Amino acid sequence: MESNAKTALQLGIKLNNFLIVPILALVVSLFATFIAIVIIMWIYPHYWLEFSFHPPTIYDIPGDQNNGQLGSNLMVS
Repeated sequence: MESNAKTALQLGIKLNNFLIVPILALVVSLFATFIAIVIIMWIYPHYWLEFSFHPPTIYDIPGDQNNGQLGSNLMVS
């Protein structure tokens, strides 16, 4: 009986170590995805800032009146 308990304990330790690897891989990949999203939002702020406040309209086109920035060309005098 003692050998069965010892074997079960060793099996539990092996399974625990076996499950640590995919859990760590999931955590690392989620963290890397979060960092990538933050970097993309930092490099291209006008994309997510512009379209998070209102849906795109017909005036949200890059034009030479406002130096190619997204925004309403009606606001440019």
